[in-house]
Amino acid sequence: MHVQVATYRIPAISDREFIEANREFAEAIAQVPGLLAKIWLKAPDASVYGGVYLWESRAAYEEFAASELWNSVVADDTLSDLVSHDFEVMGELTGATQPGLLVVEGGSRGAS
Repeated sequence: MHVQVATYRIPAISDREFIEANREFAEAIAQVPGLLAKIWLKAPDASVYGGVYLWESRAAYEEFAASELWNSVVADDTLSDLVSHDFEVMGELTGATQPGLLVVEGGSRGAS
């Protein structure tokens, strides 16, 4: 598994406007090969937004990072301060610290 964390600023917008503005992107990203999940983020003061992308592999992340879809995000002039980092998942430690959500095999899950 590989993780991408992206953050950015946008002008003041309501939650409903943000959702509507991102609905098409959400539908497109859900179709990207190798994406396991995207977690949408919003800072408490609503000035910074972002996403945590869970990729099945570094290769899947790299294909997305080179894609037209991601390049459309990078070129979006309504975003400022866009920063994206990628990380390898440390499976052994993650397996030991996932009591409520199974992220990698070999860990424990809490009761539902």
